[in-house]
Amino acid sequence: MSGTTSDIGRQMVYFLLGPSTGPIITGDIKDLPPSITAVTFSNTTIFGNTRDLPRTLIRIYITGVPYAGTTITGGLNDLPPNIIYCTISGANTISGTTLDMPRTCISSNFIGNETISGDLSDLPPNTYYFVFDGPHIGHFSYSHTRSWGSPFYRAGVYYEPGNLATGLISADVDRLLIDLAALTWGGTQKQIYLSTNNSPRTLNSNAAVTALQGKGVAVYTN
Repeated sequence: MSGTTSDIGRQMVYFLLGPSTGPIITGDIKDLPPSITAVTFSNTTIFGNTRDLPRTLIRIYITGVPYAGTTITGGLNDLPPNIIYCTISGANTISGTTLDMPRTCISSNFIGNETISGDLSDLPPNTYYFVFDGPHIGHFSYSHTRSWGSPFYRAGVYYEPGNLATGLISADVDRLLIDLAALTWGGTQKQIYLSTNNSPRTLNSNAAVTALQGKGVAVYTN
């Protein structure tokens, strides 16, 4: 299938296009149908600004070739206000802090050239999945214990080579592991990525890691 975002039927409320080695969808996100609630595009070359996404969207899954393909700009605070699931990867340069994520969002997955940073404690209250991965993500912390969505599925702060930003300090890594160990976990790919620029965990989280592994969670730390 090939075409542009402006070719999608104006009455469409859900559009799914899975991975393909053939022609792909391109175009500006401002040309998506105005009342669409969910979009899934894989291997696309979509572009545009987050403020131009239809306000009706509650599910976004837009992926390009890693660090290529999609080129979405803008701020986290300009995402649709009622977004629940958000996965955006490619060569995007979205910016903001964890506090800017819409409070309805329970799954935040950003892989690309984003300049996102912040306190993981500030993610929306029912978050059960978060991944921030890229060469330009900033400093992250986890300043205090909080509740998370359950079941929980994945957690990750991954700094790509060349990124000199400071990750979570050891006390934050321990605190997060202890909190996540208390949760029920779901899915078949249960993982925690807190390696790269994040500080090493300490003996204080030994019991938590043992508990997580007992739940089938793969834990990657320094």
